[in-house]
Amino acid sequence: MGLFTRSFDKPGKGVDPNAPQKRSFFRFFDIFFRKFWHFVRVNLIYALTLIPTFVVVFVIAGIVSNGILSLPNMSEMLNSLAQQMAESAGDAGLAEYQRAQLIVTFDLFVRFVITYLFVVFWGMGPATAGVTYVLRNFAREEHAWIWSDFKDALKSNFKQSIVVFIIDVVVFVLLYFAITFYMQMPGLIGALRYIIIIVTLVYTLMHFYIYPLMVTFQLSLKDLYRNSMLFALGKLPSNLLVFLILLLVHMGSVFAAVFFGGSYSILILIVILLLEVFILLSFSAFLVNFNAYPKMKKYMLTNTEDPVKSDIFSETKSEEESKDMDYASGMYDTYTNYREFVDEKKDEESSSEEKPKED
Repeated sequence: MGLFTRSFDKPGKGVDPNAPQKRSFFRFFDIFFRKFWHFVRVNLIYALTLIPTFVVVFVIAGIVSNGILSLPNMSEMLNSLAQQMAESAGDAGLAEYQRAQLIVTFDLFVRFVITYLFVVFWGMGPATAGVTYVLRNFAREEHAWIWSDFKDALKSNFKQSIVVFIIDVVVFVLLYFAITFYMQMPGLIGALRYIIIIVTLVYTLMHFYIYPLMVTFQLSLKDLYRNSMLFALGKLPSNLLVFLILLLVHMGSVFAAVFFGGSYSILILIVILLLEVFILLSFSAFLVNFNAYPKMKKYMLTNTEDPVKSDIFSETKSEEESKDMDYASGMYDTYTNYREFVDEKKDEESSSEEKPKED
């Protein structure tokens, strides 16, 4: 029995309903460590199902990588570094080869970092919708059947999440060109780049609510973005705190390993990569949902006319079970009626045989 076939989905002992409510900080880590292996499983499923959209963004991120490589300072730095590497190897003719290797390595690194940050801060379509549904249930301390609920939420929100992903890709390209354009402009026009940076930050904070709202309510695309913006701006301090934590976890650790790891930098980076693959993605998505759900509950779930689809899958299962019961009941009624009919025929035949013959 492997990791994906073991019975991790069996409900555990649960939480005592009479126990005093813990503070959010302690409750977050209590849930996280109590369901640690569930988070590992969710992380692996998420990483595998992200591959198609990850490849799309990875290719598009080449425009950013090419833009950075085309900068004069970057070209001079790569040339100098390649020359030093060739001289240390004792063959100055290797400089061009070393430069080509550096360009390829840098290009792949930038693409990967941008794509991974895209996953962490913006999400990537259907896979993010599926993971959000499972982790939202964890955040409100409800049981979730990890694989089946993930799959059902992915299917149920597939169209809307794909549209959101396409919008994100288009916005990503537009924001990149806008920032690069205004950074080259002098004076007041160039100052508009700060407006673009603020817009990018607000758009990022909106994604802390887009997918939780998507899997919880039946909202149009317009209402999905409108409500996400209201939550992003209305709860700005806590959203900024989550943003900084995610930035510290995923980028701060890498920079610390590179600049302070010394001779252990490569080893530390490998450990960080393994953590990303096995736990940090689900940890980050859980943090986002843990922050978003109480606000949704307070302002929307307790007083809303929007149809809630939080229990849509259990309702569907109940409907299917009801249909099965109705069918079984109908079959039983048919069988009972048939038996009554047979018994009546037998009684009639018996009474006709017992009736005396007339002379």
